[in-house]
Amino acid sequence: MIQELAAEPENFVNAIEAVIEARRPNLDPVKKKEAARQIGFRILGIISTGAVVHAARFVGTEKLKDDIADVVQKNPTSAFRSISAAAQLMRPGEIPIDDIRRLAEDLKKNTFAFTILQSLAGLHLHLFHTKDDAKQKLCEHLNIAMKKSRAIELNTKRTKLLPH
Repeated sequence: MIQELAAEPENFVNAIEAVIEARRPNLDPVKKKEAARQIGFRILGIISTGAVVHAARFVGTEKLKDDIADVVQKNPTSAFRSISAAAQLMRPGEIPIDDIRRLAEDLKKNTFAFTILQSLAGLHLHLFHTKDDAKQKLCEHLNIAMKKSRAIELNTKRTKLLPH
């Protein structure tokens, strides 16, 4: 399915646009197309973030930490670095803020990849206790409002995976 979407993304947008048309037939065609593109972007972002999280959980064990670092050093592409960052963000503990900052700087021109990195950080904040200074730096580098971070903290304080 992903390969089909990548090959013909406009078909996906058109399908979403048809659903919008059925529900809001009087909506301006330009707004309809823009809404379809935004919805498609979000759907693909959720699917892609899920795929990255899934991969990160397989490679994100402490025993593989050094192996992952070696692979990233030999292949320092955004894709490998993103999986490495995801592996670290999908477990409790210290966040490699400098690595995240450098990756964020490299991904800022790629809105889709940058949004996935933001989602991974949001998941980390949702799942694990994070020191305030690390949280502030993470939010700063990923353009996440501290207000959102605080809201996540308040809403998930009792449901974190590990006690504080």
